[in-house]
Amino acid sequence: MDLYRLSLQHALAFRHRDSVLDISPDTMLEAGKAAESGLNPGLMGVKETGGIPRSLLSVLVQNGFVWHTIDRMSDRGRAVDPSLVNPLTGRAMTGSSSGTALNVLYGINDIGICSDGGGSVLGPALSLSLYSIMAKGMGLLCSNNRISTDGIGFIPGVGAVSHSLSNIVRFAECFAVEDSDSRGLGGGVVLLGNNFSGSGVFDSVKAVLAENQIGHSEEVLPSDMSRASLIDWVAGQFGAGRTILSVEGPADVCGFGDSLCGVMGQCGNEYYDGHGKYLVKVANMCNATALTLPLSELGSGLVLMAPEGAGNASGLLELALRLDRENRPKLYLDYFRDCALKPVNKIAFALE
Repeated sequence: MDLYRLSLQHALAFRHRDSVLDISPDTMLEAGKAAESGLNPGLMGVKETGGIPRSLLSVLVQNGFVWHTIDRMSDRGRAVDPSLVNPLTGRAMTGSSSGTALNVLYGINDIGICSDGGGSVLGPALSLSLYSIMAKGMGLLCSNNRISTDGIGFIPGVGAVSHSLSNIVRFAECFAVEDSDSRGLGGGVVLLGNNFSGSGVFDSVKAVLAENQIGHSEEVLPSDMSRASLIDWVAGQFGAGRTILSVEGPADVCGFGDSLCGVMGQCGNEYYDGHGKYLVKVANMCNATALTLPLSELGSGLVLMAPEGAGNASGLLELALRLDRENRPKLYLDYFRDCALKPVNKIAFALE
């Protein structure tokens, strides 16, 4: 166990009280207990919602994740959080799992556990160039029913955000079960371009697919498709046994994907249309398993989606491992992912 790293992460939590609501005083003690049990302890943040089942969190704790923080979420679950700032863009942070994603970005936590109704796991991860999984398709869901701003009823799913795909895989393996209904990639892959069709980013994704000998078809959906229409489109793809890859973003950079903005007349609607979030908004409502893999472009990533079922989730994770390319800029990784390993002693600095 790297006690030095964990202690730096624990100290870092006290410097970010805008995104951290509460900090467990037993963090280091519990990490030590996990290590003594032969587990590899990792620090875990949890979104400030009562909907995430405690039984689910208990499974994670039993597998070595140490509950470290309770993380701030956006007011009333909004898709953007004006109280927190995205440090990459200087704009309002994407919600509603805003604090959870930020506390992972800054290196406070190795993984963040949060809920997703209309993109609240995948969207914040996309906006911060993080890995994530929305695991409703694996049966991980909250205990409360909700209605979206556009009148669609749903039950939120549960997911995780991390700087590493390995932590996302580790999270999923905590809940893995046997499933004989897996269809894998038998129905083929459909690749969506949206903002990136014809760009270098899109071409690089196609090159990785070709490198892995994964055949695919290509589509571009209208940017103004309603959420209900997107749900119907996804259902059609899943019904045909297809896996969906969507190149999405930049999330909340050229506009805000928030319904309050979208209903404020023509100007608000045009601003809303620049949000850069497409299938992340419907993955939970389609009962899918979905992943985000960060790309080198600001606020952008590859979104992978598969129908519900543990076997399909396993196939999606295998596909993610084949497609992932760690191409985030070194400066980004130094400044955020590795920042917990670079303590700043402000008192000592002031005395010099």
